Formats: sequence, C-alpha cells, structure tokens
Amino acid sequence: MSERRQIWFRGSLAFPLGRQTWAKARFDCTSLRSGSGHTPGRGESLSIEITWALVEKLAVTGRVTVFGTGSYDSRLYEGGGGLPGEFSILPLYGDGNRLALIVRWHVGTHVTLHARYSSMFREAAGSGSEWRSRVDQRELSIQTAVRM
Repeated sequence: MSERRQIWFRGSLAFPLGRQTWAKARFDCTSLRSGSGHTPGRGESLSIEITWALVEKLAVTGRVTVFGTGSYDSRLYEGGGGLPGEFSILPLYGDGNRLALIVRWHVGTHVTLHARYSSMFREAAGSGSEWRSRVDQRELSIQTAVRM
C-alpha cells in the first residue's frame, strides 16, 4: 500500500466596501500526493460574499462559490449555512458552483426572520471517467427567532 498525503491551503480576506456594505473572499486549494510523488488529484474553490445592510432592520447577503476538483478524494468543504445556529459542511467535488442568497429582517424588537435560498450545480466524473454525475440541487430555508 502506498502512502498518500493531502496538503491544504486556505486564504481569506474581509474588507468594507462602504458604510453599509462589506465583502469576504476565500480561496481554498488541495493537492493529493501518493508516495511515488504522483499527484492523483487537486482541487480549488473561490468564494465571494457581499453583505448589504439596506436599512437598519434589513440585511441581504449574496454568496457565490465556484469549484473544481480532479476527484472525490481531492474534495474541498464549504461550511456555514447562513442561518443562526445552523451547522453544515458541504463537500465540493467535480466542477460546479454554489449560489446563496440570505436575508435577515428584524421585524420588531423581539422577532427576527432569516431566509436562505441556495442552489448548487455540480458535474463529477467517476474513476476512469466511466460515469458522469450531474447534480442540480436547490433549497429554501426560513427561520424565525423570537427573543423573550
């Protein structure tokens, strides 16, 4: 059995675009190496997120992620769902993109509504390109937070 090593790199940057707008960018890459030095897979992803505080009680966030990996073994992960208290880690493999729109609205002093619409398109090949898989998945999540 040959030894395998996986190397990861992640860089991120956050900065204001204006008084009510800020942006985040993140780049991930991975390289999978076997003991012989052969690189059987690598993957990259770029994610850009922009948040606008439209008015004091309403904020909208848009997130775009594009990714490409050589195989499932060289997959990357995207974490964070965008809703408070939600924990999710999505594997990104194949070639594709993920889009998300998140809205936060403070309805009153004690009530906040959160909504997220996300869409992911991915095309992946199996070992030896014997099969191709296409995934087009969409999700709508709504959450109400009530403070007592």
